[in-house]
Amino acid sequence: MKKLFLVVVLFLGIAVVVLSFGELETILVTLQKAHLGYFILAIVIQMIWLLTTGRMYKSVYRLLGFEESILVLSRIAAAANFINIVAPTAGMGGVALLPPKRAGADIPPEE
Repeated sequence: MKKLFLVVVLFLGIAVVVLSFGELETILVTLQKAHLGYFILAIVIQMIWLLTTGRMYKSVYRLLGFEESILVLSRIAAAANFINIVAPTAGMGGVALLPPKRAGADIPPEE
């Protein structure tokens, strides 16, 4: 029984790898047919969006009394966006990546 389970798991693993290569091939064909100007424009717009989101988080952090760089907050925003797309958590999965402070940072005293 254990050998049958191992064979099934190995077969499924090989099937996933083979299907993934087919998908990668499709992506490469799509990118080869794409207009380079539009592709670069899309990447630039995405980078502007991530930096804008980082600036938004910076203003919220500043209101809360925390200081963080826009680049770090933009990377956190990109990670939160990825988690919200990949994980079916109704948009709340990425919230875990936005802590009120980093480890070792001082929290302002409550008044």
